[in-house]
Amino acid sequence: MSIFHKSHNRHTPLTALLVGTGVVFFWRGVWGLFDVLIFPDTPILSYSLSLIAGIAILAGTHYLVKELM
Repeated sequence: MSIFHKSHNRHTPLTALLVGTGVVFFWRGVWGLFDVLIFPDTPILSYSLSLIAGIAILAGTHYLVKELM
């Protein structure tokens, strides 16, 4: 067993916290950019377009169907 693997096992909660925080910050930035770039003056249209695009991507990859069943 390597030193990194041993160290990784001891710091699992810290690693999970750091990775989780990084993911949240990433998506916060993506959503913030979408709010500014996609129809910034009409939030309802922006949200609707994002929702439709998300559903289309999930349906196109068949992920939506797998999660619902």
